[in-house]
Amino acid sequence: MGIYRYFPSKAKMFEALIEFTEDAVSGLINQVANNQDETLLFITS
Repeated sequence: MGIYRYFPSKAKMFEALIEFTEDAVSGLINQVANNQDETLLFITS
């Protein structure tokens, strides 16, 4: 697999993958939380 050459070790590759996943999930959670607030304001108006 060609991706291995961009990382000094498998551990660093998995660390980068975990960090990317955490950032993606956190972004989605924040997006859902923001939409929930907007929806509640719309419903109660």
